[in-house]
Amino acid sequence: GDLGGAGAAVGPPDGSVLLVLTTVGDGLLDRLLAGEATSAVLLAATLRGLATTPLSQASEVAATRAQLASTVLRSPDHPQLVIRVGHPGPDPGRLERTPRRALEAVLLR
Repeated sequence: GDLGGAGAAVGPPDGSVLLVLTTVGDGLLDRLLAGEATSAVLLAATLRGLATTPLSQASEVAATRAQLASTVLRSPDHPQLVIRVGHPGPDPGRLERTPRRALEAVLLR
């Protein structure tokens, strides 16, 4: 079957957008700050009833990050994360709780 190449079926546009979180540097502190910014973006979107999907694949490979920065963003900044933001589908439904281990099974004393 077709896995998304030319001629792949595309659903109706959902109005979502892709945000790229970038930092000026690419050190440990920059990545920590990017994580804090990601948290703020995800919380702000949730408060507004928006759905989010962090997409880290583009930032996991150095060559892909460089191409994203130079070709797509046209910026010297360092892409840290791509986040898809949009409205949830017409009936997202309620997700069932996933099973959890008892606290005693994971707490170290």
